[in-house]
Amino acid sequence: MKRIPLALTIVAAATGLTACGSKSDSQKIKDVLNEVGTSTDKSVCTRDFTPAGRRTFETATGQTCLTGIAQNGKTGSKPNVTKVSVTGSTATATLKGSSGGTADVTLVKQGGSWKISGLKSAG
Repeated sequence: MKRIPLALTIVAAATGLTACGSKSDSQKIKDVLNEVGTSTDKSVCTRDFTPAGRRTFETATGQTCLTGIAQNGKTGSKPNVTKVSVTGSTATATLKGSSGGTADVTLVKQGGSWKISGLKSAG
């Protein structure tokens, strides 16, 4: 039986733990979208949206971000994210609504965090 040096075992274990504990960009994006869809914390409007993304949301929904977040306590649910495409520091997530329509949400990575930068109804 061949022995593996202790230092190599420790490095391998540490590397494995780091990889297991980190989330992919796709998962981080889904987490942001889930938070926006379910949270009643008003800081979501500044933490999870760029200013342009917030304006797009408000135009698309006809309500302020703060009003939309406040309503999450009554109607909020996790969005059905069907696809996430990441290219560098930008991403697009496709959401499917309960009525079958879809929307594309654009996101940008700022300071290590993903933020919603736009919203477009796809059908």
